[in-house]
Amino acid sequence: MSRCGSCAGLRATDGARRPDHGAARTQDRVVISADTDFGTLLARQAATSPSVLLVRRLVGRRVAEMGGIILADLDVVAEDLKAGAIVVVTEDSIRIRRLPVLPRRAVGF
Repeated sequence: MSRCGSCAGLRATDGARRPDHGAARTQDRVVISADTDFGTLLARQAATSPSVLLVRRLVGRRVAEMGGIILADLDVVAEDLKAGAIVVVTEDSIRIRRLPVLPRRAVGF
């Protein structure tokens, strides 16, 4: 995966300021956001794409700083993002959950 690959903004087809997940999926893009709703939506749909990179606990950082943190971790998560995953990046940790996110089974007694 290149440093940026194909970087471009995605907009909803109605022009709203939210990404169009269908476009991200068909164009093989990764959605980068601080909004956990994207991961929740993918989990509820049992979707296998698009991958989402969630940037967490970086409030107050400049864009260049956030970009540096993402780029520093990109090589570590590249294969997961290619395969389909929700990746949560903070200043000091990375969590990876492969798609589809399946519901956890309750343990019966």
